[in-house]
Amino acid sequence: GIMSEGTKPRIVLVTPQVVGASNQVRKAPPPLGISSLAAMLEQKGYQDILLIDAVMEDYDNVTPLEDGSDFIKYGMSNKDLVEKIADFRADIVGLSSLFSSHTECAIDIADAIKASYPDLPVIFGGNHASQMCEEILRDVKSIDFILAGEADYTLPEFLEKFFNGGDIREIDGMVWREGQTIRKNPRPAFIKDMNALPYPAWHL
Repeated sequence: GIMSEGTKPRIVLVTPQVVGASNQVRKAPPPLGISSLAAMLEQKGYQDILLIDAVMEDYDNVTPLEDGSDFIKYGMSNKDLVEKIADFRADIVGLSSLFSSHTECAIDIADAIKASYPDLPVIFGGNHASQMCEEILRDVKSIDFILAGEADYTLPEFLEKFFNGGDIREIDGMVWREGQTIRKNPRPAFIKDMNALPYPAWHL
């Protein structure tokens, strides 16, 4: 959507599905990362935020992986996810990935989003995304930007600059493409005082 002056973008933050062994208990860790980010955004005046924890939203949707292994993927289907994002009229989607199997699911989500909405910006973050940021941006065309490191302060800064014509190249932890080149800024400093962060927005 094209936003009028002074309005804030509509943001969707997603925790992807999880891959696990079919004989294990299906884990569903609370989406602390995206809840904390949402709380930070609310503090900065963002009102239209949708959190999608793909595991919890459709915990019983279990599909075997197609690689012949004994692994399963569980959580909301990408089709349903993309529909939810569209219904919300998102201006940007943030995906969070904490470990490698999460990253594969997140990339699948990004591909599904771009297949239907090629102009919807997709930003990626989280531990694993941060470690693999250059490879991911090189190999995955459906991810537009990566915010490496802790994004509690850098995500609001990114949104502010991206939607208001500022320079995103100045942001700590920013990883982006310039033509064929992958550019990468130093990561933000660790947040030492966790109490300075707002309480996670579990209510969303």
